[in-house]
Amino acid sequence: MLFADVARSMDLAERFDADEWTSIITGLFRVAADAVTRFGGTVDKFTGDGLMAVFGAPVAQEDHAARGCHAALALITAATEYAAVVQAEHRVELAVRVGLNSGEVVAGDVASSGFTAVGHAVGLAQRMESGANPGSVRLTERTARLVGDAFRLRDLGVVQIAGAAEPMHAYELDAATGRTRSRAGTARLVGRQAEWDAIEAALAAADRGQAQVIGIVGEAGAGKSRLCEELAARATQLGMGVRRTAGVSHATSAPLLPIRALLADYFAISDSDSAADVRTKVAARALDLDPFLADDLPLIFDFLEVPDPDRPAPNLGPDARRRRVLEVIRRMTRRRSERAAFVFLFEDLHWFDEHSLAFLDEWLPSFPGTRTLIVTNFRPEFRPPWASRSYYRQLPLSGLGLDDVRALLADLLGTHRSLTALAEDVAERSGGNPFFVEEIVRSWIEDGTLAGMPGGYCLARPAEAVRVPASVHSVLAGRIDRLSATEKALVQTAAVIGRSFPADLLAAVAGAPRVDDALYALCSAELLQQTEDGDYRFWHPLTQEVAYASLLSATRRRHHRATAHALLDTDATRHDELAAVVAGHFEAAADRVEAARWQIRAATTAARTDLNEAIRRLQAGVGHLADAPQTPEVSALGVRGRVQLLRIGARLGLDPADADRIYAEAHAAVQQLDAPVLAAALSMANGVYRMFAVSTGEGRHAMVEAARQADLSDDVEVRAWAYTSGSAPFAYTGPLQAGLQRLDHGVTLCAGDPRVGMGYGYSVLDTGLFLRASFCIPAGMLDAARSGLQAALGAFRIRPMADWQVWTLALFAPLAEATGLASDLDADVGTEEMLRLAEDAGSALGRVRAMQAWGIVSVLRGQYAQACGQLEDGLEILRKHRAAVCEEPGMLAYLAQAQLGCGEVAQARATAQEALVAARTQGAQVVECYVQLVRARIWRQSAAGEADREVAAAALSAAEGLADEVQARTYAAFLAEERIRLDGGNLAEAADGYEAIGAHRHARRVRAASARLD
Repeated sequence: MLFADVARSMDLAERFDADEWTSIITGLFRVAADAVTRFGGTVDKFTGDGLMAVFGAPVAQEDHAARGCHAALALITAATEYAAVVQAEHRVELAVRVGLNSGEVVAGDVASSGFTAVGHAVGLAQRMESGANPGSVRLTERTARLVGDAFRLRDLGVVQIAGAAEPMHAYELDAATGRTRSRAGTARLVGRQAEWDAIEAALAAADRGQAQVIGIVGEAGAGKSRLCEELAARATQLGMGVRRTAGVSHATSAPLLPIRALLADYFAISDSDSAADVRTKVAARALDLDPFLADDLPLIFDFLEVPDPDRPAPNLGPDARRRRVLEVIRRMTRRRSERAAFVFLFEDLHWFDEHSLAFLDEWLPSFPGTRTLIVTNFRPEFRPPWASRSYYRQLPLSGLGLDDVRALLADLLGTHRSLTALAEDVAERSGGNPFFVEEIVRSWIEDGTLAGMPGGYCLARPAEAVRVPASVHSVLAGRIDRLSATEKALVQTAAVIGRSFPADLLAAVAGAPRVDDALYALCSAELLQQTEDGDYRFWHPLTQEVAYASLLSATRRRHHRATAHALLDTDATRHDELAAVVAGHFEAAADRVEAARWQIRAATTAARTDLNEAIRRLQAGVGHLADAPQTPEVSALGVRGRVQLLRIGARLGLDPADADRIYAEAHAAVQQLDAPVLAAALSMANGVYRMFAVSTGEGRHAMVEAARQADLSDDVEVRAWAYTSGSAPFAYTGPLQAGLQRLDHGVTLCAGDPRVGMGYGYSVLDTGLFLRASFCIPAGMLDAARSGLQAALGAFRIRPMADWQVWTLALFAPLAEATGLASDLDADVGTEEMLRLAEDAGSALGRVRAMQAWGIVSVLRGQYAQACGQLEDGLEILRKHRAAVCEEPGMLAYLAQAQLGCGEVAQARATAQEALVAARTQGAQVVECYVQLVRARIWRQSAAGEADREVAAAALSAAEGLADEVQARTYAAFLAEERIRLDGGNLAEAADGYEAIGAHRHARRVRAASARLD
């Protein structure tokens, strides 16, 4: 943004009538506007005594800051010259001041008022101008950073800006330095060894008289200029001459400017040389090469715009003149190569004007056979006309790989351990573009993320997500705006879809029947690339972000909504897979209800592998509904979201206060809706939470009520879920047969369809396999339990459910205890796999069950000290998160056995008593049966007298009564052995009980023990 005005204009205007002042100010406007347009700026508006101009809009320019500075200097010069004329005519002093600032604005037809720019950056530019001294240019730090060392600046320090919250750094613009902001980089050249080897080979061939033309092609910042810098240094080291020129972005309309610049470099002409000095240098160098060039000197003088007044150039037409100049240059080139090898560098060909390109195309055929190397560089969208020539070779520069990015970062920053994690993120975000990498690093240094010195930096604070540095934004925005209108619109639309996208999805969102040709052009320009599976992706994420940022909010929302609908129209079978992406698009479209709907669906899918993600999505979904109109649809959706929050939160570890609030909110909504299905689902979710976080008995009560409510509906899914999962508490409370009957009813409702229940996150049939095994273990059906667990494990691996997979693996431990088989213990209980799955899923409940299983395994193996640690860790997780409280009595019982094994009798008895209290509090009679069995063992094995034996006998009697009441045939078999050991008798009599439940290993064990006693 550029603002210019006349200093003290009000005082000056008072000295003239309206016509005279209008005439004066109009003349000033004219010269100011000429300065702006000369450097590609757009005059936004004329104010009463000045103007406002924009660089980089309506078409983005990657060097907009430099253009603004050039224009500001030209404006001050032109205004000063104009002021001298006004001074002479009207005896009044005019002085213009200019302000510059860079930043994002909304530019276009705003409020139907024609082209203008709006935004905070506009106001700052105006503040810079009002604070500038007459005849000077003041600019912000942001502009100063963008122009680098291309201009001399005077640091004004921190200045107070009217209307700004804090003082700002400002600079005064002095003059252009003649240098351009280099993208050559400062770190060691990395990742370009193959390209460098090719250049050195070409250099050697040129020295032998085999002229070569090389084209280095790559996107802005890929390292083209850096390779040219390295080449120039190497050629100079070898004693070769080097001459170079470059296209200038803001001078593409100036004919033959790069060619004139090359000759100026060839003849060592400087800006301070007078016309006479230039002619002297040209004559000396040309005649030294070839005395017969004397007759052509006037033509060269004229071409370089320093005509000799005494020897005018021949009067030729433009084409004839160009051909004559070209022939002179050819002769000089041949003569020069006879003395030594020579290197010509033509940089940024994409900014050469058409006349310069035509000149170069005609010049190149004269090089073969000379000791010359010609190296050009350009961007992918440029196609050199000489590309098919036999002596031309093209070197494409792709992005650096991860290892090369690591090496580059090590050169720039050092190797402090805090930097280790940066490389992968920087490589991904930058696409391996060296300039982008350096600019990202620069932005981190400037904002204080990195502290230290070059080569010795460390993280001063956690690195935030990589932002697009202003310099990179300018480069990418410029490339995007130079596309055709169709290609630009497609890039912007694709940016909304995401980093990767299929062509048919892009066509659907864009409303275009065919996009193939445009996609081919965008791939050729290296803005997009085609993937192996035929989709397309942005060359690197920063391009996507800049394209996305170039859209107005309303347009973005429209494209996001169209993308969501297009995704849903593609394949209905993939809706679960696409739910998270669709939700994100509806969120960006500000469609709260649809965003909530798809976030809840995405959460249900996420719960299979990542409970934390599921909770985040559910909270986001429910949050979206808070601001939506409370229609019945919205209320029902909110209930479904809260149902899932309770279910999943119970496994993750949900605060009781949060659980009560969530249930109350959902229950209040259900009361307003005539929806038995929602009522049943809410009761089920409440039951799940209460079973895992409060008590098994409370969970059972809620689940039984849920089944009753489900029966009031004709929804098979909720009924199957209510009966199948609702059977789970019965495995703890009993009666076991009642639980199995409920389970069988739920499974029957599925009619063999594994998809039933997926709306609640998992297959009812799959979970039925696991739940049946959990009943079969205490109910004395051990062979069925084993086959059921194996089937469940296979099902959960086909239809991944990390939590259920952990629970299934964990059940092999109590199965091994019941069967006494080492194969059940060693082959199926993968403790490390259990813990990994539980931790990956974020499941506190899963971690508890994994630690419990690990502890059981250690007890069975006689590793008692290890078992104590594992079970105590599991209990700590359980109590901290209030997850899996239904497992607490059983874990305490196993811990008591481990403590007894360690010789800690008193502690074992206390823990066993604690287990009994917990089981009774829970109302878990099946578990209490096992706890009483353990108590009987502990008191019997550690009996110090008749009182201890009486405690053991009482525990045993209580366990026998419970086993009969809850139908726990497995525990009954173990109790029979324990009764014989306590009261005496033949241990072999216990074998039949073990055989009946399938515990054959235990049957053999007691028979062998009986034989030893005999």
